[in-house]
Amino acid sequence: MNLVLADFNRDGKNDLAVANAGSGSISLLLGRGNGTFQTPVVISLVDITGLGRLLAGDFNQDGNLDVVVSATTSSAGDVDLLLLGNGDGTFQTQAAIPGTYGFLDGKAADLNGDGFPDLVTSTAGNTLQVLLGNGDGTFTPQPDLSMNAGFYPGVALSLVVADVNSDGKPDIVAADVFNNVLHVFAGLGDGTFLDPTFVTTTNDNPDSLTAADFNGDGKVDLLTGYGPPSASLAWGDGSGNFDFSAECFVYGQAFPSQTHGDGALVNVADLNLDGKPDAMVLDFSGGALRVVLNNGHSSFSASDSKTYNYVLSPGVVQAVVDDFNGDDIPDIAVLNSHTNQITLLLSK
Repeated sequence: MNLVLADFNRDGKNDLAVANAGSGSISLLLGRGNGTFQTPVVISLVDITGLGRLLAGDFNQDGNLDVVVSATTSSAGDVDLLLLGNGDGTFQTQAAIPGTYGFLDGKAADLNGDGFPDLVTSTAGNTLQVLLGNGDGTFTPQPDLSMNAGFYPGVALSLVVADVNSDGKPDIVAADVFNNVLHVFAGLGDGTFLDPTFVTTTNDNPDSLTAADFNGDGKVDLLTGYGPPSASLAWGDGSGNFDFSAECFVYGQAFPSQTHGDGALVNVADLNLDGKPDAMVLDFSGGALRVVLNNGHSSFSASDSKTYNYVLSPGVVQAVVDDFNGDDIPDIAVLNSHTNQITLLLSK
């Protein structure tokens, strides 16, 4: 399961769209802005046997938010589907984006500086796919970016788009879950990328990744979640390199005795409104959420930062942040793939 946060009916309140993995449908929960949602509207898709990740963006520049979803079809296999939004919480009939084959993770971002959202997605075929948006709901595919870097074919379960080398152009960092390395693709600002450089992670199976300037030095850092449930911060040097030798663990530890697990999923947001990014970690198997507030310096860790732990249920897969009840304080919504529920944590 996967969810995306966006204002699909243009009422100024964010909504939640959930891809129902084992079916061909999306559940849309329209937000009321008071911490509650309308009864979910189920959007049934034709010829779909399963859904994966969701991405949102205004891909045809009509002011309405659209959705791209990774889908398995009975007729064409794995594809990326585009659902154009009508601006009222409904969508036009889906269409497969030509030349696509589904994705494990992805981001919508302007990769070539033309003002239109583009797509970069990780595929099960050991590649990243770059699709440049034309601003009319169509895309121009670029040459795939290779994820081969080790003994095993590289597969990225998570990627981020950020300017990690400080040249003002968006770069891509992809977490290779099998080879335990990060692939850093430096962007040229025109939608093309250099061959990757590689950064080896401390723990095995990096399967979740997010980026922000956590220590306030003006350089992008990485928060990485691993298969053995753990998560660490690696400091960026502003040139596209990250120092895992001096990393700070915000969940679990380096070289954990538990060498297998279903992963720690990470996210970032300024939860206490102090202008500094805070860390969130979900433990899939343990059913826990940890929030680590940023102490503003490079010793950021669970041991010397203010930490909050929330006991939920096993199967937590994603957390998103928004002011769901209109009190101007960030709240957290957590998706659970075992219970098929969303838990809303309202800030005090």
